[in-house]
Amino acid sequence: MTTTDDSHAWLKTVREGIAELTQHYGGYWRREKIVLGSCPTEKELAVREQGLGIRLPEDYRDFLLHIGNGGFGPDLGLSVFPLGPNDPSLEHGSHWPSIPEHEEVIGSPFPHTKARHFFTDTPPDDWEVLTGFLELGDRGCGMYSILVVSGEEYGHVWQTDEYGVGPYEEGYRLTSLIGKLLWPPIRPHRYTFKDWYLDWLQAMLNTARRSAP
Repeated sequence: MTTTDDSHAWLKTVREGIAELTQHYGGYWRREKIVLGSCPTEKELAVREQGLGIRLPEDYRDFLLHIGNGGFGPDLGLSVFPLGPNDPSLEHGSHWPSIPEHEEVIGSPFPHTKARHFFTDTPPDDWEVLTGFLELGDRGCGMYSILVVSGEEYGHVWQTDEYGVGPYEEGYRLTSLIGKLLWPPIRPHRYTFKDWYLDWLQAMLNTARRSAP
């Protein structure tokens, strides 16, 4: 599916970046081919949103509709946004869906507006029930990237791990949340899904170009 709206220009950047990276796979980078899950239809997505009681952030929504649902992306791969238990995208994306186990909590407001750290803050009694988010990817070692879909932080990418929860920030990709206490972010600001994906894509392109024969 193609787009012409100026607000979708970033999707063209994504397509071009993925196309360039595809040339490196199987060559210098001896890895499996780039795979993205199939795009849902507008109707399928709208029905799922209605069932969850949310409206997905527009940039993430556009990515699903025009690029793919799960698969090639940051962390260990993008989690699939499942349209149902038999969603074929689950075969091509990550091995985990983006929907938390308890779907009813997705529409409830995300409870945080600033980083919380177990070493410096007392966790709330219901810490285990983190609401208002979708999982974007598993970063490994108990670390996850999440997208806030309800509440004041709507549309922003956060990270969670055993140390707490906090906003994603550039220069903070390869550390756990405890690293935030030790190293200040390079460019502190809230990242949208678009920012987050393009930041990762550019880093991948830079690595590929340096590694090319």
